[in-house]
Amino acid sequence: VIENIFRSWRKGYGFGKKFVLKATGEVGQAITSSTITTIAVFLPLGLVSGVVGKIFFPFALTVIVSLLSSLLVALTVVPLLAWLFVAKKQTKDGDYAWLTGTAEDHPNGAFAEGILLQDTESHESLRPWQIGYRRFLNWALNHKITVIGITLVALIASIAVLPLAGSTFLPSSSDKFATVSISMPTGTTLSATNQKTLQVENLLKQYPSQIQIINSQIGSDPGQSQGFSVLGSNSASLFLKLNSNVHVTAFTNMLGDKVKAIAGNANIQVQGMSTTGTAANFDLIVSGADPAKVKQAALQITNALKGFSGMNDLQNNLNQTEPEIKIVPNDLTAAQYGLTPYALSSDVRNYLATNDIGAITLNNQSYDMVTSIQLRNGISKLNDIKNLSISTPTGQSVSLQKVASVTIAQTPISILHRDGSSYAEITANYTTSNTGLVTANALKKVASLTLPNGVTTSISGSSQQQNQSFSQLIEAVFVAIGMVYIVMLIAFSEWVAPFAILFSMPVALIGAFFGTVVGHQPVSVSSLIGILMLMGIVVTNAIVLVDRVEQQRKAGLTIREALLEAGTTRLRPILMTAIATIFALAPLALGFSEGALISQGLAVIVVGGLITSTLLTLIIVPIIFEILHTRTRKREKAGLNVLHHHQW
Repeated sequence: VIENIFRSWRKGYGFGKKFVLKATGEVGQAITSSTITTIAVFLPLGLVSGVVGKIFFPFALTVIVSLLSSLLVALTVVPLLAWLFVAKKQTKDGDYAWLTGTAEDHPNGAFAEGILLQDTESHESLRPWQIGYRRFLNWALNHKITVIGITLVALIASIAVLPLAGSTFLPSSSDKFATVSISMPTGTTLSATNQKTLQVENLLKQYPSQIQIINSQIGSDPGQSQGFSVLGSNSASLFLKLNSNVHVTAFTNMLGDKVKAIAGNANIQVQGMSTTGTAANFDLIVSGADPAKVKQAALQITNALKGFSGMNDLQNNLNQTEPEIKIVPNDLTAAQYGLTPYALSSDVRNYLATNDIGAITLNNQSYDMVTSIQLRNGISKLNDIKNLSISTPTGQSVSLQKVASVTIAQTPISILHRDGSSYAEITANYTTSNTGLVTANALKKVASLTLPNGVTTSISGSSQQQNQSFSQLIEAVFVAIGMVYIVMLIAFSEWVAPFAILFSMPVALIGAFFGTVVGHQPVSVSSLIGILMLMGIVVTNAIVLVDRVEQQRKAGLTIREALLEAGTTRLRPILMTAIATIFALAPLALGFSEGALISQGLAVIVVGGLITSTLLTLIIVPIIFEILHTRTRKREKAGLNVLHHHQW
């Protein structure tokens, strides 16, 4: 708005109220349409669920409210201030010569003459960079196939190099953490677990330049779930706060190798942590109706993924077992003594557990009463169980081992079920930031295996979140494109101009994709949000350009003349908008700010996309616009030829 007001002022139209309103009205429809289209870009974020929706919906809401406020200010406050601070004051004694004059009027007049207020209506008064753009645009319009071909090659190349950036759910945090999980054999005492934990702590203390804080927790009461607490006296967890200069993946991999030397009979895992406080890991679910087949399939997959590139600390929950005394009645022998399985289990329970038999009140105090059979020397070994005396209905006593087999078996710590089917969970830690590639390769490996019939596999954990979020955001992008086109159809009352404007979107992807690779930022949900944001910005520039073309066509110019005039006139405000946005996002793109976890990937996409879209939108959109008006262009050329013939 302000650029159009001052540009028109330099053309000598005066600076009264009517003039300010007229200048504002010339761009009013364009900026209103562009603002509404940008809002339409962010609305589909309301369709995104899960963690991404919770993170980015407030962001989208903030942008929408800010855009509406800025539109109101641009159409009301900005024209008012322009009139109050400039029109109502006389430019006496060169008060505004630096702003309104030329280099001859004031030493600083070249600022306005060359940048802000240059008259673009007269071809002779254009600055060299404007003349250069006008000539290049005219050449491009005469060589459409060449320009479009080069643009397509650049777009294909950017898509081809994008996999080099890798992909992840959310980028690594600038705040760096890691955890060390210690699991001793089941039944290990708290004291023994503590000794192993002290060993690990002593190892960690050898890295004071990498580790700021070590917080250890050893065991917990069953049923607890607080922070990083674990269950059982055989387990411990250490929380590490790392220094900002530490490469988390490399450091945790190194620590993982170091702790193996002191692990002994313990299972020790070292892994980096995401900002949510959970480890980003590979998580595969193996499910089926037959537990035996599930166990077989889980073992196949675990063996296939051992030593797989990009992951370590491979775990299969079915391998996590604990010793259990297994008593299996011998039905034939037990029947000879008149014992049923129920009677047998009741007798064994009497030795190993207590039985509630009621309550008694003494001195107004109630006490629970229980019974149990106490052996003279207690039960300390398997033979004590085998030799338990079992009473029979005939009044005889028989040892347990005569009527049942008594063995020690290793059984899973937990039996997991989902939707009525048993399942196994296979997990591993990622050793690279390109988690998407590692997951894809691992799933290909699993797909190549011949698993038992009835067994299925599915991804879970952070990989599942990544797939769901990417899918939802890609849908949001397509919904946004549709909403943008509908808004432009309403604004322009035709389909051709909006269709031409849409071509500003793919050229923005060239810089966005190259920027992601050059900036060493993996493709993440932040990147996809950045693409949504980029779409809104580039469409805004294209709308401002095409709106000017339509105005000039209504004023009587041919399509080619209107394109050249609109491009030259809108070149400055488009460049000013793009450059201002790039400079505003530069600190985020470079990762200088706090909280760059989400903002850096987003900023790199927007900055890279703006660089190419700003340059190519000023070329590609006019080319597409003229192609869509080919018939009109031919009629105009035929009319000009007839006119020239009559003049001759």
